Amino acid sequence: MKNKNVYMILAALAIVSCTKNNPSEDTFDQNSSINVQQELQEGFYRGQKISYLTTDKHNIFEGDIIIPNDQISSVRSKSVAYNSQDFLWPNATVYYQITDENAAIEASIRQAIDNIDSNTELTFIEKTDGDNVIDFVGFEIGNANSAPIGYFAGDGNHTITLTATASVGDITHELGHVIGLEHEVFREDRDEFINIDWQNIDRRLRFNFNTRNAFGDNGTVLIGDFDANSIMMYRANDFALDPSRPVITLSDGSEFVRAEELSEQDITTINTIY
Repeated sequence: MKNKNVYMILAALAIVSCTKNNPSEDTFDQNSSINVQQELQEGFYRGQKISYLTTDKHNIFEGDIIIPNDQISSVRSKSVAYNSQDFLWPNATVYYQITDENAAIEASIRQAIDNIDSNTELTFIEKTDGDNVIDFVGFEIGNANSAPIGYFAGDGNHTITLTATASVGDITHELGHVIGLEHEVFREDRDEFINIDWQNIDRRLRFNFNTRNAFGDNGTVLIGDFDANSIMMYRANDFALDPSRPVITLSDGSEFVRAEELSEQDITTINTIY
């Protein structure tokens, strides 16, 4: 029987504050429809100053994270507290809905959900039309993979957008965001484990690789060491000017390949917070 106790800490790479000044200027996901010609915006999100881009539908932070308008402020307000329970799914239960629109990748969606459900303390329950469920995860097909991060009470459909060719690993990554996980590459200890080829990243896109310290205004912490096997890593060539050259390699110079399923540390992280 799964333990439904919720710990008062966020994900291993949940939202944290205080960005460091890596050589960078704005954010972009090379796999998305966003482009660097769009206007760069700045604001405060969960206690930290961020840069983000806007599309006709969303505010996009860190390449694939969707931020609602009401979650961005022009000033930092320490009166707005984001403790971990605020955006963890209640009772460690995530409702989801798969529609006919998702038919092309339904099998991959179900496999990604099962990867999390069968290995962690989270329980995924498919929503039916008769269920009196307000908040759930839905899926739509679009030009890019993206997702909101964490749970927002009363928001209804926490929509994950996926391309028609999204892999099981891509879907698991976006589900990771929805349950509260951030990108692994933003950890301060990452440079002990991976190399980043800054010269192969457009200067306007480099702050996609900014690191943040472990303790922020919202009190979140990191869990465990940096994990190059995490599903929350970028792919090796994301943001590359020359896709034939990897942006990310392992610290010894060997090839890095992003995992396609949860790592042991991902599982530990999720089981710690839920």
